[in-house]
Amino acid sequence: MDDMADATTPTNLHLKKSEALIITWADGRHSVLPLRMLRKYCPCAGCQGERDILGRTMMPIVKTTYDGPITATGGALVGNYAMRIDWSDGHGAGIYTFKYLRELDDMQAAHEEPPITKPAKDSSTDIRA
Repeated sequence: MDDMADATTPTNLHLKKSEALIITWADGRHSVLPLRMLRKYCPCAGCQGERDILGRTMMPIVKTTYDGPITATGGALVGNYAMRIDWSDGHGAGIYTFKYLRELDDMQAAHEEPPITKPAKDSSTDIRA
Protein backbone atom coordinates (compact mmCIF):
# COMPACT_ATOMS: atom_id res chain seq x y z
CA MET A 1 0.00 0.00 0.00
CA ASP A 2 1.32 3.46 -0.80
CA ASP A 3 1.63 6.27 1.73
CA MET A 4 -1.52 8.10 0.55
CA ALA A 5 -3.61 4.93 0.71
CA ASP A 6 -2.22 4.19 4.20
CA ALA A 7 -3.24 7.69 5.31
CA THR A 8 -6.84 7.22 4.17
CA THR A 9 -7.34 3.54 5.03
CA PRO A 10 -8.73 2.82 8.49
CA THR A 11 -7.84 -0.43 10.19
CA ASN A 12 -10.32 0.17 13.01
CA LEU A 13 -13.36 2.43 13.46
CA HIS A 14 -14.88 2.72 16.93
CA LEU A 15 -17.98 4.88 17.35
CA LYS A 16 -18.43 5.96 20.96
CA LYS A 17 -22.04 7.04 20.66
CA SER A 18 -21.97 10.02 23.04
CA GLU A 19 -18.36 11.00 22.55
CA ALA A 20 -16.31 10.51 19.39
CA LEU A 21 -15.36 8.45 16.40
CA ILE A 22 -12.00 6.83 17.09
CA ILE A 23 -10.02 5.75 14.05
CA THR A 24 -6.79 3.82 13.71
CA TRP A 25 -5.27 4.37 10.28
CA ALA A 26 -3.06 1.99 8.29
CA ASP A 27 -0.15 4.46 8.61
CA GLY A 28 -0.32 4.15 12.42
CA ARG A 29 -2.05 7.47 13.14
CA HIS A 30 -4.79 7.48 15.77
CA SER A 31 -7.67 9.96 15.37
CA VAL A 32 -10.32 11.01 17.89
CA LEU A 33 -13.01 13.04 16.13
CA PRO A 34 -15.59 14.53 18.54
CA LEU A 35 -19.19 13.90 17.54
CA ARG A 36 -20.10 17.60 17.70
CA MET A 37 -17.36 18.30 15.13
CA LEU A 38 -18.53 15.46 12.87
CA ARG A 39 -22.13 16.69 13.02
CA LYS A 40 -21.05 20.28 12.36
CA TYR A 41 -19.11 19.23 9.28
CA CYS A 42 -21.66 16.74 7.93
CA PRO A 43 -20.83 16.45 4.22
CA CYS A 44 -24.39 15.98 2.92
CA ALA A 45 -25.93 18.45 0.46
CA GLY A 46 -28.55 19.51 3.01
CA CYS A 47 -25.88 20.63 5.47
CA GLN A 48 -23.19 21.91 3.10
CA GLY A 49 -25.35 23.04 0.17
CA GLU A 50 -25.56 21.39 -3.21
CA ARG A 51 -23.10 22.75 -5.74
CA ASP A 52 -23.17 22.91 -9.51
CA ILE A 53 -20.18 21.97 -11.69
CA LEU A 54 -18.77 25.48 -11.28
CA GLY A 55 -18.83 25.23 -7.49
CA ARG A 56 -21.77 27.61 -6.97
CA THR A 57 -24.17 26.72 -4.18
CA MET A 58 -27.48 25.64 -5.68
CA MET A 59 -29.48 25.59 -2.45
CA PRO A 60 -29.13 27.32 0.89
CA ILE A 61 -27.13 25.63 3.60
CA VAL A 62 -29.42 24.22 6.25
CA LYS A 63 -28.25 24.89 9.79
CA THR A 64 -29.28 22.48 12.51
CA THR A 65 -31.28 23.99 15.33
CA TYR A 66 -31.07 20.89 17.50
CA ASP A 67 -29.96 22.13 20.91
CA GLY A 68 -29.80 18.84 22.81
CA PRO A 69 -26.65 16.84 23.25
CA ILE A 70 -25.41 15.44 19.95
CA THR A 71 -25.06 11.69 20.07
CA ALA A 72 -24.76 9.02 17.43
CA THR A 73 -27.48 6.40 17.36
CA GLY A 74 -25.59 4.16 14.95
CA GLY A 75 -23.28 3.95 12.00
CA ALA A 76 -22.48 1.74 9.04
CA LEU A 77 -19.85 1.32 6.37
CA VAL A 78 -20.65 2.59 2.90
CA GLY A 79 -18.78 0.39 0.47
CA ASN A 80 -15.04 0.26 1.13
CA TYR A 81 -14.56 4.02 1.12
CA ALA A 82 -16.82 5.71 3.67
CA MET A 83 -19.16 5.51 6.64
CA ARG A 84 -22.55 6.95 7.49
CA ILE A 85 -23.52 8.12 10.97
CA ASP A 86 -27.08 8.27 12.28
CA TRP A 87 -27.57 11.21 14.65
CA SER A 88 -29.81 11.83 17.65
CA ASP A 89 -31.29 14.87 15.87
CA GLY A 90 -32.78 12.53 13.25
CA HIS A 91 -30.18 13.26 10.58
CA GLY A 92 -28.30 10.49 8.78
CA ALA A 93 -27.72 11.52 5.16
CA GLY A 94 -24.02 12.38 5.40
CA ILE A 95 -21.51 9.97 3.88
CA TYR A 96 -18.11 10.58 5.45
CA THR A 97 -15.43 9.28 3.10
CA PHE A 98 -12.31 8.01 4.82
CA LYS A 99 -10.36 10.73 2.99
CA TYR A 100 -12.74 13.37 4.41
CA LEU A 101 -12.41 11.94 7.94
CA ARG A 102 -8.62 12.18 7.63
CA GLU A 103 -8.97 15.79 6.44
CA LEU A 104 -11.15 16.58 9.47
CA ASP A 105 -8.48 15.06 11.71
CA ASP A 106 -5.81 17.21 10.03
CA MET A 107 -8.04 20.28 10.47
CA GLN A 108 -8.58 19.47 14.14
CA ALA A 109 -4.82 19.09 14.67
CA ALA A 110 -4.07 22.40 12.91
CA HIS A 111 -6.66 24.30 14.95
CA GLU A 112 -5.74 22.50 18.13
CA GLU A 113 -9.36 21.98 19.11
CA PRO A 114 -9.69 20.77 22.69
CA PRO A 115 -9.60 17.02 23.10
CA ILE A 116 -12.40 15.09 24.71
CA THR A 117 -11.79 15.44 28.41
CA LYS A 118 -14.40 13.32 30.15
CA PRO A 119 -15.43 9.85 28.98
CA ALA A 120 -19.16 9.33 29.10
CA LYS A 121 -21.04 6.24 30.21
CA ASP A 122 -22.66 4.97 27.06
CA SER A 123 -22.72 2.26 24.51
CA SER A 124 -20.30 2.18 21.65
CA THR A 125 -20.07 0.41 18.33
CA ASP A 126 -17.13 -1.04 16.46
CA ILE A 127 -17.60 -0.66 12.72
CA ARG A 128 -15.60 -3.19 10.78
CA ALA A 129 -13.15 -1.64 8.33
